[in-house]
Order: sequence, then structure tokens, then C-alpha cells
Amino acid sequence: MIATRAITRFSTNATFRSKAIQRRLLTTKEPVKEATKEAAPTEKLTWWNDPALWGRFGAIAGWGMSGAAIYDSAKSSPEVISLNMTTVLIVYSSLFARWAFIVKPQNLLLAGCHVTNVGAQLNQLRLALQYKSEHGGEKGKEEVQKYMYTAGAGAVGGLGCILAGPVVRKKLIAANVGMLTTIAAAEAGECKYIFNIALCGLVPIV
Repeated sequence: MIATRAITRFSTNATFRSKAIQRRLLTTKEPVKEATKEAAPTEKLTWWNDPALWGRFGAIAGWGMSGAAIYDSAKSSPEVISLNMTTVLIVYSSLFARWAFIVKPQNLLLAGCHVTNVGAQLNQLRLALQYKSEHGGEKGKEEVQKYMYTAGAGAVGGLGCILAGPVVRKKLIAANVGMLTTIAAAEAGECKYIFNIALCGLVPIV
């Protein structure tokens, strides 16, 4: 009887010590992994892979687009203005002005470029519609009326897309459909709303 109790006590102590050792090993693995991650060498930042540098280059290049629109409104005849292209550029620059403002870090130079382009393109649109109404005859007036109807429908559809965007995004993430799910789930701050708008096709071709 005494021998049996001694064997049982020895077995219990051995089991307890084994579990304690396992716990120690498990708790020490994570710090080792973290230390390995911290010690991993990072890619050297050069001019070729510097996102801030290329962001500034993109913003500077974008000012050429805004400058061209301002120059055209001052020097070119309104009859050469394309309603289709002007509308697309308004929507495009509106989206990217918002994106450049909310992305981290902010790219205010790019945001300013696109805000300026929105103003310039709106002026171009005004000149084109005014020219068609005053000098285009009946055909010009019909074209302006058709444009207004189409633009109104596009605005309503765009609002619907913005409202439906978060729901569509969640469904895509849950569906696990490869690249679309990867894009939908990408963490880009509030820029996910840009994805919602682009996904639903806000840009109208009128």
C-alpha cells in the first residue's frame, strides 16, 4: 500500500514537472520569434523604391494636366472641348483629390493638383455647354439637354454606388474570390471608399 502511494505521488509529480517544462518552452518560443523578426534586415530605401519621392513626382506631373486645362480655357475655342472627357476628368480628379488627402502620409501637393483640375474642368464644361446652347442651334440644345439628363442619372447612380459600396465590399471579402477579395480587404485607411466607388462604376461615359 505504501509502495503504491509512493509510485502514484512520483507519477503525479513527474506529470506536473513535464507540463511546467512544456509551458516554459511555449512561452519562450514567441519572444524568440519576435526577436528574429526584429533582427531581420529591412530593404534599403533608395530613390527607386521611395514612395514619398515618387508621390511628389506624380503630383508635379499632375499639375501639367491642370495647367493644360487652364490654358485651353483661355486660348482654345469651346467647340473643341469634349463633354465626355471633361466629365471623366472631373470625376477622376475628385476621387484622387480625396484619396491624396486621406492617404497616410498625406500628399497635399497631389490633392491640390486634383482640386485645381476639378475647378478647371468645371470651367471647361461650362464653356462647352454655353457654346453649344448659344451657337449649336437646335442640335446643340438637344445635345445639352441630353447631357444634363445623363449627368443627372449618373449622379443618382453614383450616390447609390457609394451607399451600396460597403455592403458589396463585405460580400466580396466573405466570398473569397481571389484577387477581388484581396483588393477589397486591403487596408488603406479611409481609401476603401475609393474602392467602393470604383467598384460600382461611378464614372459615367456620357
